Amino acid sequence: MPIIPDTKVIHGFKEKMYRVRVGDYRILYAVDYQDAKLDIVKIDKRDSVYL
Repeated sequence: MPIIPDTKVIHGFKEKMYRVRVGDYRILYAVDYQDAKLDIVKIDKRDSVYL
């Protein structure tokens, strides 16, 4: 897993998702180890990102 400070695992999604906090924003991403890819799923403010 790519190590980014303040990374947390997000539960409740079909695939394993991670989130990192950047100020008032959250970045949700998934890691595809087979293709060596990091997919950014969503970037938004905390109160909107999990909807």
